[in-house]
Parts: sequence; structure tokens; C-alpha cells
Amino acid sequence: MKKRILLLTVVALSISVLWGCQSKAYVDYIDQPVTYTPTIGSKRNTESIADLKFIYNDETADQIQVLPVDLDDDFIIGVDMSSIMDVLNKGGVFYNANGEEQDVFEILKDYGVNYVRIRLWHNPKNDNGLGFGGGNNDTLTGIEIAKKAARVGMRIALDFHYSDFWADPSKQSIPRAWEGFTDEQVVDAIYEYTKETLKAFEKAGVRPHMVQIGNEINNGMVYPNGNIATRGYRRLAMFLNAGIQAVKEISPTIKTVIHLAEGASEQRLIYFFDKMLENNVEFDIIGLSYYSFWHGTLTQFEQTLKALESRYTQQIAVMEYSYGYTDYSNEFSANIYSSEMESEGGYKTSMQGQASYIRDVNAAIASIESGIGSFYWEPAWLAVSGAGWASSGAIEYLTAQGDDTSSIGKASWANQALFSFSGKVLPSINVFNWMKSSTFDDERIETLETNLSVVINIRSNETLPTHTVAFTSLDRRTLVPISWNASELSQIQGAGMYTVTGTVVNGNQSLVVTCVVEAYENYLINGSFEEGGKVTADVKDFSLVTGWSVNQTVNGSVKIESKNPRTADNNGHNNLNIWASAAYEFSVYQTVTLEPGTYTLVVYGRSAMNGEVNRPTVNLYVSQGLNTLKEQAFIYGVSWSDWQKNEMTFTITETLTVNIGLRGFGAATAWAHFDDFALKSN
Repeated sequence: MKKRILLLTVVALSISVLWGCQSKAYVDYIDQPVTYTPTIGSKRNTESIADLKFIYNDETADQIQVLPVDLDDDFIIGVDMSSIMDVLNKGGVFYNANGEEQDVFEILKDYGVNYVRIRLWHNPKNDNGLGFGGGNNDTLTGIEIAKKAARVGMRIALDFHYSDFWADPSKQSIPRAWEGFTDEQVVDAIYEYTKETLKAFEKAGVRPHMVQIGNEINNGMVYPNGNIATRGYRRLAMFLNAGIQAVKEISPTIKTVIHLAEGASEQRLIYFFDKMLENNVEFDIIGLSYYSFWHGTLTQFEQTLKALESRYTQQIAVMEYSYGYTDYSNEFSANIYSSEMESEGGYKTSMQGQASYIRDVNAAIASIESGIGSFYWEPAWLAVSGAGWASSGAIEYLTAQGDDTSSIGKASWANQALFSFSGKVLPSINVFNWMKSSTFDDERIETLETNLSVVINIRSNETLPTHTVAFTSLDRRTLVPISWNASELSQIQGAGMYTVTGTVVNGNQSLVVTCVVEAYENYLINGSFEEGGKVTADVKDFSLVTGWSVNQTVNGSVKIESKNPRTADNNGHNNLNIWASAAYEFSVYQTVTLEPGTYTLVVYGRSAMNGEVNRPTVNLYVSQGLNTLKEQAFIYGVSWSDWQKNEMTFTITETLTVNIGLRGFGAATAWAHFDDFALKSN
């Protein structure tokens, strides 16, 4: 036995020595002096600041200001450049501020960019060898991009999607070559693919410094094997650990990232990362996508960052963020962002608004000790012919997934880039350097909402808003306090319509705010699930939820959560969530005694298909015992994010004690959120 132990020790030492030799053989390019001659081409772009103002209808182009941010020298100012080879191959040209044709990586380097992120797909080609588009990011394309970044001294982050094409919370299709694999075979495939890819990058002299194991894996990856809803977190952990092991065997110095979307959803993120730790997933960095127009306000994002830092030891980075500077488009673009998203995004659609958003996201991540930086998503994705988010070669693949193919061939991000549609660098790109050097401190209120309209429930002692929305000289939204007329406020004594005036101080000005108030009596209590404050974990025990009762065939299928509340009217934190891993039926209701009269039940809700699983079937209802007085199907909005208002009106001819609320059923993993219940007397 002693001889066997000795032999194993010798073997282990030999492997360690061999690995040490192999490790020393690779010299990281980032440790070498950066020497390159700027590549100035023959083409010129005469687009002036005046042209930018005219083309993009933007008066901020020549007056951008940036508030300073205290950033460490090694803070990541990163960009995702995954589509760049496609853009260049299809004729895209980039120009510096002088209008000279120049290598785009050199331009970005001059403005402070120090890190490049590159997505990787397993086999983004169809059976005829045609690329899927979106950059056609296989290993060879990734190496080509990495070499361009390394040439100017930028570090490299690789983003493994473990799919043949786009992977995000709504879809995580397993590579076609792995279809039908057992879980064990998927583990082996992830390990081998990750390791061989990193070896290829290392051989090319561009070994990455950071590696994402999956992209926006909120709901899992490599479906169906790694679908959390049907397979749980343990299997996902197996797949993540396989990728992490491969990375660390190439080099223990490479940082590993677990990347989720919805960067302002505190409870959802905590639940996920707690599960990662419970399943022994050892990773280095919590990676987040944060698009304010999709994911929540900057304040919510800042709160989420603080919560994550207080709970976990990992570093934290924003792996994706961006903002639109224009609504302009051309024949080769199909913009995802539009100025209609400003109300959610919190910034105006302008170059100043774009710069302010970039500054604020980086200030938020820099405000926590564990924050290490950010990656702006696709700042160089020009809208040129053929460089779209998908090509005709992907139609069959996309159709099989049920994806919309109407905008194939068009770029979806050009109006969020840091270059104009003609390829000239935008003034907003200065934000990367100016965050560190700016001394600006004169932000002012410029516009604010002075005509408000609110709905308040006088039974719950709701009051008028304490602030109104304003935009500052930096094109970002803020809240300004209102002083309401006490005499007019006191007139609100019962249900009805009222007009109340107030005063807002804006610099040396005193402005009048007018608020039209619809007061009503809500016969339901705790209609927004806010009593007791923000829940820090899902509440499944309804004895703890004031006013509400639940019947359910699957325990826990009905719960109160704070991941996805409706905030439009009440700035609330909580909402009702319906979901279960098995088929379920439920009812959630309050018992109320009503006098004769006509009433309207109001409920807001949202849902979407989960893969091939339909939305749950839900009805609004009012009943007396087993006798249903009225029932009406809940109608959802068009997309998962639409909080759709539903109303059901009914009449009672005598005093009755009734149950009133929602009931329905869903297949396994069917989900819906509901919020802001109200029962009004007409």
C-alpha cells in the first residue's frame, strides 16, 4: 500500500511539473509592451458635428458633459465586438474624430477601452455551410477578433453560448451535434469543447483572461438537458462545473463568469446564485446584463449590486449594457431600441443620454468594492448590407425554434452603437475617458412633468405622489419633490374626481404642478401585496399574507415574490407569481361582504409561453359558496413584459358575502404574474 501511495505521489508531482513547464511556455501578450503603428487608411468621412445634429435630430452632439467617477486603474472599460468581422467583411469602415479611416480597435483604445468580449457559437452554419449571421462567431472568427484586440493591448473575455446560435433567457438550444446526448455525454462535450477551444486560442497567442460559462443562463442552458424548469439546478451545476474545470486546467489565472440577465432583479439573482453555491459551482465573477429599458431603474440596479456584494465573495461585472442615441434607421437596420422606451430606460434618446447612461452604469458598479467593470454591448455594429443579427442561412434553424424571421439580414443595434451610421466615432464615446478626468459638477433640471394624473385608494389611505419626474441637463431622469396645496388636498373625502395643485422649486423658479386625482374605495385589502414591506424570499405560506386565501393542487404554485413587480402606479416591490414544475390548478381570493350595487374587479397580469408550454388559463371570478356569480377569462398582453389591465363588472342585488379573485390552471412550468388588485364600487 505504501508503495502505491508513493507511486501516486510521484505521478502527481510529475504531472504538476509538466503542467508547470507547459504553463511557462505560454507568455501572455498582455505582459508585453504594446507597440503598433496606427493604421490610417485612405478613406475620409466629412460628417461634422453639425451633420450629426441634423441627421440624428440631436442638439447635444457638441455639448456633452460627464460627471466624474472615481475608477481604479484596472477597472474594466470593456466592449463586446462579436459582430466586427462580419461588419468589416461586408464593407463597414470606421473613422476617427478627424474623419480619417482607422482600425476600429485602435480608435476604441484611444478612448480608454481595455477589454474585448467575444461570443462563441459551436457551429453557426447550416447544412449547406452558410453562416447563420450575427457575426458567425465560431472559434476561428473568435481568434481573428482576439488577435485584433491583442494587437492594441486589450484583454480578452470569451462568452461561450454552448449553442449554435443566440442563447438568452428565452432560448438555450443545445448544439445540434449534441442533440440526444445523455447528461453525462453533455458534461463531457462541454468539457472537451471548452478545453479544445481555449487551447486553440492559446496556440494563437491570445489566451483569454476571462471566460463566461454560458450566456444569460437565468433559466438554464443546453436545453433540454440543462433546463432548470424541468431538470433543476443540480444538472445545470454539472454542466457549469464541466466548463469551469476545463478553463482552470488551461490556466488557473483565467477568471470564470456565471452570467445572468435582468441585472436589477435582486431576489431572482440571489435565488439563482444561492442555488449555484448549494450545488458547489465554484466561479470567480458574477456577470450581469443590465439594460435599464428592460431590466429596471438605476436605483433598483444599485440596490441589487449592494445586495449581491453583501451576500457573495465573487467579483461583480456588467457583461452587457447599452443605450440608444437616436431613432434614426436605414435600409439595413431594424432597431430594437426606440425613444418610446425612454420612460422605462430613464434617459433621453440622445448622445448626451447615451453618455450619461454609460457613466451611471459604471459609477454604480464602481461604487461597490467587488465591482470590477463593464462591457458595452456591440458599439461597432454598423448597419451595413448583410451584417444583420441573422442571415438567410439561419431561417430553417430559427423557424424550428419559433423565432420571428421578419428582420433577417438587418442590424438591430446600430442606433445603440458608439459610431454613427456612416462609421464615424460619436462624441458620446468620450465618456470612457471623461469619467476619469471630468471636473464637471453643474447638472441642472431642465424639463419636468407639471400635469399629473393619479388614481388613489382612499380606503388604504393612499396619497398623491411626493415627487414629479424631471429631466436634467445631462438628459437623465430624476425625481423632484412637490409641495401640495393642503386645503385642496383636504377636499378628497370620498370616491370621485379632484384637482389638486402643488409647487415645485426648480433653481430660482417656483413652478405650479396640477394633479387630476381619481379617488376610489378598494374593497380588497393588500391588493398590491405590499403589507409588511418588500419580501426577501418567496412567501408560499398565505397565513402570512394579509387578506388573501389560496387553494392549490401543487404546494407552492402560488406565491408572493419581489422579482418582477408592477411599478407603474404604486412603486411597489411585490407581486403574485403562479408557477409550478408540475401541472397545477389554483384559486387565490379574498372573502368580502358587499352591499347591493355594481362593482368592478381590476387586475393587472402578464405571462408568456415558456418554450412550447402555453400561458396558464386564468379567470377573474366572484362566487357565493359553490355558486359562481360571474367569471371572465383573463386576457394577457402581447409580450412577457406587458402588464395587461383586465376588468370584470358585476352587479349584486342583495347584501352578500362573496369570494373574489383569480382561479385557473397551467401545465408544468406555465407561469404568470399578477398585481394591483382592486374592487371598486361603480
